[in-house]
Amino acid sequence: MKPRHILLVEDSASDAFITKSILSDCEFIHRLDIITNGEEALNTICNNNSLNGPQPDLILLDLNLPKLSGFEVLRELKSNPLTAHIPIMILSSSNSKMDIEVAERLKANFYMLKPLELDVFLMNINMLDLDHTFKESIL
Repeated sequence: MKPRHILLVEDSASDAFITKSILSDCEFIHRLDIITNGEEALNTICNNNSLNGPQPDLILLDLNLPKLSGFEVLRELKSNPLTAHIPIMILSSSNSKMDIEVAERLKANFYMLKPLELDVFLMNINMLDLDHTFKESIL
C-alpha cells in the first residue's frame, strides 16, 4: 500500500492526541493533518487551503464540532463531486442509533465509537482499501 495522507477533524485536544498516537504506528500513513472545526475543514478540503498538496486519502471526522457539525461537513463533502470520493470515517462518542443512521444516509464509510481501542481502530483503518473503491460500511 502506498503512503497515505489522513485528515483528522477533531476539536478535542485529548482525542486528537490519542488518535495521533495510535496512527503513528501505521507505516502506510505519511502525513496526518489535524483541523479543529467543521468550517475550517470544509474550507481546507474544498479549496485545498493549507493542505499544500492533494486532498486527503481519508478523513477521520468527529460529529460534535464547533462552527459546523460533523454531519454538515459529511453532507457537504459527499454531495460535492470533487470530494465525494474521499472516504470518511466517523469517530464519535455517540452510540445513538439515530446518529449512526444519519451518518449512513449521508454516506459515511465507517462509524466508530470513541474511546478508540487500538486494535479495533487499526483493524478498521487497515480494512479500508485505500487503493480501490470503498465498500460503505457502518460499524
